[in-house]
Amino acid sequence: MKIDSFTGTFELESGLVLSPALSRSQFLASSVGMASTVLVKNEPWCSFRFEAGAESVVLAVFFKAEVLESVHITVVDPAFGTGWDDWSQEKEMQRKAANDQWLLAHGLTPGKRHAWGSVWSGFDPRGGSSSAVIRYVTEG
Repeated sequence: MKIDSFTGTFELESGLVLSPALSRSQFLASSVGMASTVLVKNEPWCSFRFEAGAESVVLAVFFKAEVLESVHITVVDPAFGTGWDDWSQEKEMQRKAANDQWLLAHGLTPGKRHAWGSVWSGFDPRGGSSSAVIRYVTEG
């Protein structure tokens, strides 16, 4: 996966480019979209989850109608737990650190704002999970 920190675009191994220019219809017509699973569908909001090829991350794309609003990134590794049976806040904080390192390795700095959007990484104590989020500046 290649990430352009100047534009916030993700080029996946499949060749699909995740950016605000990608519509939901285009995503769903792609091989990645066809292999993805729906996370939440509450129209006009809809999100889809998929594994990012050879990288040890799961991506989720969040659309409002046809507009890609954000990409959520979660590093996956058995060291962070394999389910709720072996979940701990300590493991999730380790995942948060791994998410931060993944972002930095791809030229993105957590907490930084850009003309195209923002980069965030954190732990959600209510949901019990850690993730990184690329949020795009969109119209409407």
